[in-house]
Amino acid sequence: MRFTLHFAAIPLACLAGCATPTAGEPASGANAAAVAPAIPGYRTVVRDGVTLYCRTEAATGSVLGKQQCRTAEQIRQQESDARQTLDDQRRNPTPGRY
Repeated sequence: MRFTLHFAAIPLACLAGCATPTAGEPASGANAAAVAPAIPGYRTVVRDGVTLYCRTEAATGSVLGKQQCRTAEQIRQQESDARQTLDDQRRNPTPGRY
């Protein structure tokens, strides 16, 4: 399965490279989202004048993923909450669960 995914990813990566504007080419219209700072692992989308960062996340119990779009602030808050939860669990481990 992993081998098959790599063969599917290579042509997609090549196509994505062809779609990016060159250094001298101004971003406008549909490419305006490329001006926004990229967040690793997310695809930039502009909807109703708001810059959103989207990625496909695995849905529990399903083979298909679900596209999730968030603002940069929502992503930062989610990552901060996740770090805080991990730090809390490290400081106060649940007794008897080893």
